[in-house]
Order: sequence, then C-alpha cells, then structure tokens
Amino acid sequence: MMNYFKMAYRNLGRHRRRTLLSTLALAMGTALLMFIAAFFQGEMRSSMETTLRLNTGHLQVKNANYDPDKLSVAWEYLIENPEQVAAQIEALGQVQSATPRLLASGIVSASDESVGVQIMGIVPDSSANDPYRNGLLSGDF
Repeated sequence: MMNYFKMAYRNLGRHRRRTLLSTLALAMGTALLMFIAAFFQGEMRSSMETTLRLNTGHLQVKNANYDPDKLSVAWEYLIENPEQVAAQIEALGQVQSATPRLLASGIVSASDESVGVQIMGIVPDSSANDPYRNGLLSGDF
C-alpha cells in the first residue's frame, strides 16, 4: 500500500502541468458550487423574510366556516361590515391598527400554460399595510 502512495506522489511531480490544471479545475468547480449554493440560500432566506414580514405579526379574524387552504372569497365566507369590526378591534388598548383585507387565489391561464395567483385587497392608507407600501416604494416587490 505504501508503494502506491510513493508512486502517486512521484507522478504528481512528473506531471506537474496536469496536476496544476486539475487542481485549478477542482478549485474553480468548488468555488462555483459554493457560489451557487450561497445564491440559492440567500434567495430562499429573502423570500422567507418577505413572507414572514407580510403574513405574521397580526391577528386575522375570519368566518368560523372559512377554510384557509382554499383562500375563497365566496359570499358566505365574508364578514359583514368589516370596517365596523376593524374599528371595534382597533379600539382595544393593545392593538396598534386594524384594517380589513381581502385574500383571493385563482389560476391565470393562457393558450398552453397556467399559473396560480394570489390577490390581496388592502386599504392603502392604513398603517397596518406599511410593509406593503414600503416594499412597493423600495422596489422589493
């Protein structure tokens, strides 16, 4: 076994040019792989931070029969007088702001392809929607 290591070490010296090019190719491949992994990790972290910023930190009041997996805007799922409910919630001491929002999902299809979409209706003047407004103004969305 030791003879194989000696022979391999001796061949590294004899074939210096091949050894150098192989080392360079291996280093460049490793660097490219690390760059791609870091890029995708950053993209995933950025999208998760945006999602968490927009979908957490607030209380959602929904109809008791509402199925959140459907994101339906069927008439029976809507809350009657959402502005009045939001005003009652905003009157509580611990609440900073309350505003009605409308979430809907659907499918947009062209001749040979389709894509899912999620639509959110907000009150732009409400301070609860600052993350959306600031994100649009800064170009994050």
